[in-house]
Amino acid sequence: MSSVFPGPRFLSLLHKNSKTLVQAKQIHAQLVIHGCQDNSLVGKLVGHYCSKQSTESSKLAHSLVFPRFSHPDKFLFNTLLKCSNPEDSIRIFTNWLSKSSLLYLTERTFVFLLGACARSASSSRVGRIVHGMDKGNHSARKGMILFRRFSYCGDGVSRPTDTTMVCVLSAISQMGLLEVGALVHGYIEKLGFTPG
Repeated sequence: MSSVFPGPRFLSLLHKNSKTLVQAKQIHAQLVIHGCQDNSLVGKLVGHYCSKQSTESSKLAHSLVFPRFSHPDKFLFNTLLKCSNPEDSIRIFTNWLSKSSLLYLTERTFVFLLGACARSASSSRVGRIVHGMDKGNHSARKGMILFRRFSYCGDGVSRPTDTTMVCVLSAISQMGLLEVGALVHGYIEKLGFTPG
């Protein structure tokens, strides 16, 4: 007896009400069994897996996107980079880079990758490559705008993350603003960020 595929809409509704990793895995199984490649639903599942910081969740997210999608959209690609551990993020990036799949690169990609490089002990070479690519992406001005917004908002805004600070420092170095860099460095120390 063959099974009936419930359809992406129904699975999306089930996902909306799912709370546990087991429930997400059941929806994931239905996608795999029936060969569904609905980017919206896959993106929701990847987001669900990313909210559960564990090695199992990261592996599930990877198995959901790769190799099922030969060309995942930018959202799936960036979400996967964001939720993976630093070494996996760098490995995924270099794998796609070797395939000349630069169409996935957005400003968010560089923020996630620079953050992964900052958290990884053995990735300074990759960090320099990503930083060089980011320079070609002309995001320095936007990074400075982001920093300016944080500085004007004061304590009423949410605390910037290490990824935000990596993006800001990248923008500052691209623009050659040493004095601003010194101020940001002091701000980073005040917030208690530590490398690694």
